[in-house]
Amino acid sequence: MNRPEAGVLAAVGLAATLTVAQAAAQQPPVFPVALDLVNVTVTVHDPHGGVVSNLAEQDFTDEEIWQLQRRYLQRLLTGKKLGRLLPAALDLVDYHYQYAAALLSPQPELPTDREIEKADLLAVRFSRAPGARLARFSYEVFDFLEKTKPGRGGEIQLTDALLALANDMSLYALVYEGKSYDAGDKLGFLKATVEFGLGNPEFGKDFREYLKELKL
Repeated sequence: MNRPEAGVLAAVGLAATLTVAQAAAQQPPVFPVALDLVNVTVTVHDPHGGVVSNLAEQDFTDEEIWQLQRRYLQRLLTGKKLGRLLPAALDLVDYHYQYAAALLSPQPELPTDREIEKADLLAVRFSRAPGARLARFSYEVFDFLEKTKPGRGGEIQLTDALLALANDMSLYALVYEGKSYDAGDKLGFLKATVEFGLGNPEFGKDFREYLKELKL
């Protein structure tokens, strides 16, 4: 075989190899999944202690089914001495319930422009974060943000812009007693998650026991 023929065959072989490699790379990954079906027997009692029979799924509300799932997981994992897994299991069940409820709930009626103008949005309590409030900023702060150079962490800090703004106008601040968390920092976010988890009245005790089991 002469050199030109060998070169053509090598090029064809390389092209075929690249084509197979590209096809393999384009195939989606496959993850093996195992599923165990667990049948649960539930006995329902009326207010007088009598057994209620002939119940079907439509006799329960979505919230009642959600609470039954939570109680079942609590008994199951506690009975098997797997309480350390309970926070994660309950969080998964709660997430699916809240997500489904958000999808199926009717769209809330939007306020009119007149109602928004009359409303004091700074005093509105958030249903998911009752301790949070809206803050009123002067539009001038955006001009200072454009001029502010990156500070800590290579990010443009709002506090730096506010300090520059304070040289031109009056600013008001609220001094409070308590502990603050820097949720914008990865480590600060993890610290806040752990501390709030330990203080949770529902699963804080189990979470504390789980942390003790870790080999730190």
